[in-house]
Amino acid sequence: MHTLGVLELALAELQHSRIPPPSLAVSTGRGLALIWRHEPVPRSVLPKWNLCQEYIFEALKGLGADPTAKDAARVLRLVGSRNSKSGTIVEVVWEEHGEATWPFGDLADEILPLSRRELEERRAKRGENQDKIASRESKRASKSRDKIEKRFTAATLALGRLSDLQRLLRLRGYDKLPPGQRDSWMFVAATSLACLVEPQFLEREILVLGKENAGWSDAETRSRIGAVISRAHAASVGDKVEWNGRQRDPRYRLTTKWIIDTIGITPIEEKEMQVLISKDTKRQRDRERKEKERRARGAKPRGEYLAEAKEKRSLAHGLHQRGMSLREIAKTLGVSHTQIKRMISTPQGP
Repeated sequence: MHTLGVLELALAELQHSRIPPPSLAVSTGRGLALIWRHEPVPRSVLPKWNLCQEYIFEALKGLGADPTAKDAARVLRLVGSRNSKSGTIVEVVWEEHGEATWPFGDLADEILPLSRRELEERRAKRGENQDKIASRESKRASKSRDKIEKRFTAATLALGRLSDLQRLLRLRGYDKLPPGQRDSWMFVAATSLACLVEPQFLEREILVLGKENAGWSDAETRSRIGAVISRAHAASVGDKVEWNGRQRDPRYRLTTKWIIDTIGITPIEEKEMQVLISKDTKRQRDRERKEKERRARGAKPRGEYLAEAKEKRSLAHGLHQRGMSLREIAKTLGVSHTQIKRMISTPQGP
């Protein structure tokens, strides 16, 4: 079918699935690429980006959409270049007028079945008042980081590790890794990439990583990181290995402690990390977060609280010595009479 005929069918399928039309359609010489322009987003948004890709694919798979073209590392053909396989020029065949570039959050809300706002509206219609919702959100936020990390997927953990590795380079002032640090850094980075990139594109991404960060040639990168690539390919075809009496895919699984020890991340550097942190740092951050939440709820610092309690106790003793009843003292100090009773029974300190 002619390219414009395929485009017409694709736009109809997108409309039926309530997905906004693409920003432009490009005839690649051997197919049709539909492109939605959106603002740059951080790596942490990748899971949501992938979900949008999945919904678009499901809408268009009846027209022969390519299931291997959903990865974020996909390289698109440049308009104006020549497709060497078909001998045709890559060209734009249609462009949407109006909004040139989407804010990604708005685009995701349009593509995905329910936006966050719509979910909140549905909950409100079921009679959930905002106070209860806020209370649940507060309780959820107060859970420890350990419990939160249990909800991490392999992909989000891998993204966090890659971000921390790049952050570590900046902290150490490296344009490229120095000798002695290349192998460990590249091994962790490549293992993280293996959780994010489809096997057929993994080697390409690792070669780029080796060149940009370690200054390695393609041959040297293949020699040093080849095991990561081969294990990812083995996992993609369903190969299994036995580990601790269980069958699992052969890709490497690295613990955070092993990474910290192997790369030599110091406690000072950990302060700038997001996921590559020790248990001690996790506990410290958890204490600081809980303290911040208590301050936000109006709780006073311990020293200030003790000072006020001491002052109230002193006042209660003084008023009691003047002959005031417990209830009168309680009313004066704005506390319950049982609290006054405890204050009076407690000897005054120095």
